[in-house]
Amino acid sequence: MKVLFIHNRYRCEGGEEAVVASEMAMLRGQGHKVALYERSNTELSLRSPLRLLDFFVRGAIWSRQTYAEVREIVRKEKPDIAHIHNIFFMISPSVYWALWEEKIPVVQSLHNHRLFCPNSGKFFRDGRICEECDRDSCLPALKHCCGRESFPMTLAAIRLLAFHHRKKTFSDKITAYIVSTEFGRKKFISLGLCPEKIRVKPNFIDLEPKARGAGGYALFAGRLFDNKGADVLTQACLKLAGSSVKIVISGDGPLYTKMRRTLQGLVNVEMTGWLPDEKKFDYLRNADFLIFPSICYENMPRIVIEAYACGVPVIASPLGGMRELVRDQITGLHFNLGDSGDLAGKIKWAWEHPEKVRQMGEQALAEYNGKYTMQKNYAIAADVYAETIERFKKNAEREGYGNKAGN
Repeated sequence: MKVLFIHNRYRCEGGEEAVVASEMAMLRGQGHKVALYERSNTELSLRSPLRLLDFFVRGAIWSRQTYAEVREIVRKEKPDIAHIHNIFFMISPSVYWALWEEKIPVVQSLHNHRLFCPNSGKFFRDGRICEECDRDSCLPALKHCCGRESFPMTLAAIRLLAFHHRKKTFSDKITAYIVSTEFGRKKFISLGLCPEKIRVKPNFIDLEPKARGAGGYALFAGRLFDNKGADVLTQACLKLAGSSVKIVISGDGPLYTKMRRTLQGLVNVEMTGWLPDEKKFDYLRNADFLIFPSICYENMPRIVIEAYACGVPVIASPLGGMRELVRDQITGLHFNLGDSGDLAGKIKWAWEHPEKVRQMGEQALAEYNGKYTMQKNYAIAADVYAETIERFKKNAEREGYGNKAGN
């Protein structure tokens, strides 16, 4: 089988880029051929003000460049299926129409809620979950200027979603969707996607097992953003000041400087800044447990699976996919969403019960081996691809191919 991967890289790269790279490597390792079409949002920084204006008005809705280039690569590579991860913003939804015209079935991985939320698919605003917008109206996002706090970016996102929901691009031109959790499946069904087209395929980690180290600290590893619970973690650390609990905070982001200033002087807290993967895994393997304080919907963050692969349990709130990913008292602990006091209490409890934490770590490793290895993931991916190709053939025979779209 030949698979065409399609991905729009973010300016600040993260988990999605890692997922794309690992899934491509997985398929190649199983003997499949993989082609890649990608663009990057760094292209925007190279544009003149006039071209940026044109992008906000038209380009984000329909990229003629993408439409032409994807049709060209399809004719050259002749893939059996296309697997799309992200289209925002340079690739644009024109990619779906290009693949439709070339009669290529499409699988769309839904890493977030960008098809419905103009705020980068977060369903998050002003420190809380926000679901005011729907596919019939995204005007609340314009009112609150949700798109990176930029009116032009917000307007561009709203126009894109409105245009393509009206054209039924996301419902008719995508053959199947992949979500990583049962929570994600239910959420997208509630948003209007066809239940029969949604398959659950978790993320996976291909990590070489190594013996755990001596431990001696709790670890946070991730981006220091408000929606990732940076302030909740900061307040929990302050509540644990003077205790025996040692906390290592690994990561960078817009709140790094504020956190460092606030936590300065706490002898039990260490901030490492950003770390390369090898160093990050050294910290992870030696941690007693992982702290995951996110206050937004999470589907399946890789750091949690990485922790499980290292036999490290996780403390997280039961929001979104985390309720099923972290099983309370089995593979980790739940704390009340956004409650720094409760988080501090759970950290302290875990610190004072090392044997129970060790047992949860063993369960976490068993969970990884049972659900999140590359071998388990490939079996699901192969089924999804086969089902998608068959569904596309049946739909094509029954309905034919639609008319071309354009601006």
